[in-house]
Amino acid sequence: MSVIPLYHKSPQQSRLKGARFNRFFSLKIFCLATLLFNLFPIRHTIAGNLLPSSYSLNIRFSESSRTVYIQERITIRNISSFDLDTIYLHLSPNAFTSPRSRYYQESENTLNEPLNLNIQEVSVNQNSCPFIFNGLTSLAMIPSSPLKIGDTIRVALTFTITIPEGNHNYCPSYNGTNFRLLNFYAKTERLTTRGWTPLSYQTLKPSCIAPAEHTLQIRLPGNYSVISSLDIMTVTDTLENEKIYHFRTDRIRDLAIAFSPNYTIVPFQHGDIVVKLMLPGVIERRFRLSKNTIIEKVTGHILDYYSTHIIPYPHHQLSVTGSSIPAGVVTSNLIILESKEIEKIANLDYGAIYRYAQAIADQYFHYYIFEAPNASDWLNTGLAAFYANQYMATCYKSLIKKTRKQPLKTSNTTDQILQMAALATDQEKIGRALISPIGNGNNLFLVEQIYHYKSQKVLEMMRYYVGDSTFQSALLDFLKRYQFQPTQSLDFIQILENRSGKNLSLFNQLWINAENIPDQKIKKVRRLYNKSRNQYQTIVITQGDALRVMPVELVAYGDYDTVFTKTKIQPNGCDTLILYSRKPFRKITLDPRHNIWEFNRRNNNYPSNILFNFLIAMPNIDAYQIFYYPTFDFNKRDISRIGLKFRGRYWINMRPLFPSQSLDEWTLGVNYGLRSKTVGYDVSYSTSVLALFFQPRIRIHSRDYFGLHETSLKSEIYIGNINYPLVHRIQGYKKLDIGIRYQNVRTLEFLNKNNWQTGKLLNPFVEMVNFHNWGDFRHITRFYLGAGIRKLDTDYNYRKIIVDTQLKFRPARSLWLYERIFAGFSAKQMPLQDYFYFFGKNTLENMSFESFRLIKGAGDMRGYGAASPKGRNILTSNTEFRWSYAKIEPTVFDLILFFDSGLISSSFYNISSRQLKFDAGMGTEFNALETITVGFHIPFWVSHPVDKKSQFALRWVMSLDLNL
Repeated sequence: MSVIPLYHKSPQQSRLKGARFNRFFSLKIFCLATLLFNLFPIRHTIAGNLLPSSYSLNIRFSESSRTVYIQERITIRNISSFDLDTIYLHLSPNAFTSPRSRYYQESENTLNEPLNLNIQEVSVNQNSCPFIFNGLTSLAMIPSSPLKIGDTIRVALTFTITIPEGNHNYCPSYNGTNFRLLNFYAKTERLTTRGWTPLSYQTLKPSCIAPAEHTLQIRLPGNYSVISSLDIMTVTDTLENEKIYHFRTDRIRDLAIAFSPNYTIVPFQHGDIVVKLMLPGVIERRFRLSKNTIIEKVTGHILDYYSTHIIPYPHHQLSVTGSSIPAGVVTSNLIILESKEIEKIANLDYGAIYRYAQAIADQYFHYYIFEAPNASDWLNTGLAAFYANQYMATCYKSLIKKTRKQPLKTSNTTDQILQMAALATDQEKIGRALISPIGNGNNLFLVEQIYHYKSQKVLEMMRYYVGDSTFQSALLDFLKRYQFQPTQSLDFIQILENRSGKNLSLFNQLWINAENIPDQKIKKVRRLYNKSRNQYQTIVITQGDALRVMPVELVAYGDYDTVFTKTKIQPNGCDTLILYSRKPFRKITLDPRHNIWEFNRRNNNYPSNILFNFLIAMPNIDAYQIFYYPTFDFNKRDISRIGLKFRGRYWINMRPLFPSQSLDEWTLGVNYGLRSKTVGYDVSYSTSVLALFFQPRIRIHSRDYFGLHETSLKSEIYIGNINYPLVHRIQGYKKLDIGIRYQNVRTLEFLNKNNWQTGKLLNPFVEMVNFHNWGDFRHITRFYLGAGIRKLDTDYNYRKIIVDTQLKFRPARSLWLYERIFAGFSAKQMPLQDYFYFFGKNTLENMSFESFRLIKGAGDMRGYGAASPKGRNILTSNTEFRWSYAKIEPTVFDLILFFDSGLISSSFYNISSRQLKFDAGMGTEFNALETITVGFHIPFWVSHPVDKKSQFALRWVMSLDLNL
């Protein structure tokens, strides 16, 4: 990366006596003033929150170096009530110039290399101007004279960007010959009523998001096609076989550009709107008369619906193209769809058209109106999703009829199931309050999908409450009043209250500001026979916060009668309904049409529905869901034990016992020994106790059958993210596990006597997990301390210490280098079942109550999986090269080359290199949803064979790990 200067001086100034001293002195004064200003901000008054600015960009692209040369001119007018001696600009690309930047680290899967930014010159009113970066993205300039009230200055920047390879959604990047310039130019920061606020500018997104006048000229090689947020006005050919594109000046929020030599522009006119599709040339030639026509019809159909039900499309043009950016990008007048989305739209794929309709709706609700600075954008996000959903519900069938084409099935069913299952595993994040911003998580894309769904459902509830016509008229008033202005959700709610005459403050408190979703349920049902009326009387008691806000529908189904009614608004959230029928009601449902949004609706039905699903199933919020799967165990006595395990999630309410909780989970397993004719059980329950300090996750587990009993209590506490002051933020977390285990081995009749001992064990333990992510380099360290305490009539007294460190480094995009070092030490009297193993604790014999699968142990030495040695102390090292040869989110296929080394010693003081054992080989692993891992390993060389084979021989080890 080129070094960015802290100041800049013109040749004329360098000849002036004392100029260098003055510049350095100005910078020192500026840095000190910035610090004091943040500590003691001076409050000013200002006519508006934003400084009016206009942007003019002249760009030249060099294909050989993948570099854009940019000359930017910014005109800024000071309409505040005070002079400005400093100007702040936002330059987002600088956040991706260093591998140590947290923004680059968070982009590890979408950027293959850092961006190169070189600022060559900065001037104000044609005079060179010193500048300095305030944080990563904010550029501070000191003009030679203050910007007076009402005056205008012209800022000029000359800089270059070498575009990195990748598919980033907020940074310039390229794939193959497909280039995208996103958030690539400098923008004026937001000026508030108390002046500049430099601390608030140290974010990736600019603080000022108001529409501004943009002018663009770009010079490209002659074989390139280009689209942008602006409409092309003229094209000029040059003698160097290049083309200069001049774009029409327009007032937009943001400017983005996409260009490629392998793409072709397909323009068409829809009313007053110019629509341009930039498609891969091969696709365009092959399908010019068929699929391009369908895409035109789909685009026009969506625009017609929005123009009728919202307002006419508020922009002059719309450009659409495709790329490899996950989930695509939507900017002003430019939609960049994910790869193959255009093909799916042409095939009338339902999901692709929905996403396309939402992207077009974003042009209304993010670029015609938009969220105010520092405000949540849930309203804009929800309105776009709301109208896209309305379009699909009312117009998808008519679209098929209009195009005279039946939809083709373009998506893989297996991929859809896996993606939906991954979404279901992240559903607990839906508890986020809508007013809070979307934070970074393990899977930000899933969090955003949940956020879209939640905001859309809240708006549907508002429409249900106030009525469709009132909601629609309030929206039109909202759009008219705040066009091209920043808004917040309270603005819309205020208009809705004025139009409907209803107070939405409690609604706002329960469904928008609160993190927890309000309850509503059928609390109790009583049946009586009323002799005087010769009818059955059913008393239904309903309860929930929703009843405090709005009436809720209730339907009772019988053999002869079906009764529709509504609850009444009650301040205490409890209402009693009395229903009459000739025969007893078979079923009663609260809110049958799902007008009220709840996360768990299992208590809305009487009697409650119970669904049994094998292994996995899609979530059903209207019923209890219990999953079941078979278990098989092998032992000396029974040969095999068979059983069934049940598992439930989210569906147990433990509030009488715990103050509050989330993500409840339970399991119940029963098995039977075929020869011993004994029954065993395996039960567990876990929950997150949110009301306690650190919000620990508590797990209780107990199992017992045929001579072995074990009970454990474990508390998992996330201490927080890892931060390094004064350096940079590194992604990571710290976790603490504290627990105790009680074990009673009553008999070894069905176990391998060489690996187990009878007796009682009381084992408290503590484990600390520390995880870091530097992008291409990751590591996790685990410290474990356990002990056996000879108390309460137990038999073992020992200490056990484990240090487990794992490192991962990515030298290439799909290649990982993996290194693990495991050290375990123990002292005093320890039972055989707690010894360290080279690979796993069970192959085909039951040693630890696990089902039929090979569990990886301390050393993971695959060459010794058939007869894994054990000992009191262990030291192992594993080296792997992993290549992800197939990756379909959320599944991964890895090819592995491995080399393992390790030793086991009876005493820590007797460890020597002569005890070292080695193995090497290759294998493959499949991981899905971080829930199931299947591995097949071939250790073709083993230094000390334990299976009576030669060192070089055909061996294989298969592993299956289910995290259920």
